[in-house]
Amino acid sequence: MSHIRKFFEKYFIINDLLKKMHRSLSDSLIISSRFYPLETILGIIQVMIDAVSSSEPSHPV
Repeated sequence: MSHIRKFFEKYFIINDLLKKMHRSLSDSLIISSRFYPLETILGIIQVMIDAVSSSEPSHPV
């Protein structure tokens, strides 16, 4: 039975770490969205997509 207990101890430790990571990630997203409006973030993403699609070689006809 001890191996089951060890498994659950490890599971809860990992679960706790994941919760902490998720909390800090969502906090940083909230902070960044406070400084940068959503339109700005979407604009940056659109520029990146345009840069990638324009850098692809055009297929000869």
